[in-house]
Amino acid sequence: MVMTVLEQEAVTLRPDLRLVAQPFDSVFLGGPVYRLAAGTTLDHDDVRRLEVWAEEAGAALVVARVASTGGAVFVGSRFRRVEMLITLERSLAGAPVSMPAGVRLSEPEDAEACAAIAAASFTDDRYHVDPNTAHAADAIKAAWARNDVQGRADTGFVAVSGREIIGFNLCLLEGDVALIDLIATASAWRGRGFGRALVRAALAHYRGKARAMRVGTQATNAASLALYRTEGFAEVARADIWHLTPSTALRT
Repeated sequence: MVMTVLEQEAVTLRPDLRLVAQPFDSVFLGGPVYRLAAGTTLDHDDVRRLEVWAEEAGAALVVARVASTGGAVFVGSRFRRVEMLITLERSLAGAPVSMPAGVRLSEPEDAEACAAIAAASFTDDRYHVDPNTAHAADAIKAAWARNDVQGRADTGFVAVSGREIIGFNLCLLEGDVALIDLIATASAWRGRGFGRALVRAALAHYRGKARAMRVGTQATNAASLALYRTEGFAEVARADIWHLTPSTALRT
């Protein structure tokens, strides 16, 4: 039976094979979206089971995040590797003590300006590089930024030139770790140090509030990787993201 976005919920195919509903993505992709639960170990039979279930359920997208060493299980399947995600982290001990000039805390009324920057800023992420989700990628990023600024984020930071918002860094707080959830600088302002200022603003803000700061970025995003490493971040993990888009609606 085909499930609507509103009907979807977590699915357990066996006790240690569980899919978690992703209602945010579902709104943009036109059908139920699921992510493989963190820590799940797959074998070839599991991958085939996922393919059959996704087709029967009318899923728009199934996402699997696995260690980069575990991709062999998808060979010969309909899953496609769409990105390698590198996670970096740094201690907040010794972080900057003050926010840089030209950066302030975000306010709810900044949401549309940040959404516009987000809609125009991303190309390397999994939504954009997968041709079956690229049609919705800009809208997904815009809504992501808008939601963060309007309250989903623990704290947001915006870079400004006069009254113009030219970049943002939107952060979550998970236990004692601050997470850079979404960060971007408007294209006309890149290469001028505003991305670095936004990172340093977050480091200063969370110093004394969290143990560490963490961020994930694509292995193809050399500029971001270089920035984080020069700001004291070190790689702690890497994973491959795999997409299965069984719905024929996404391939038309």
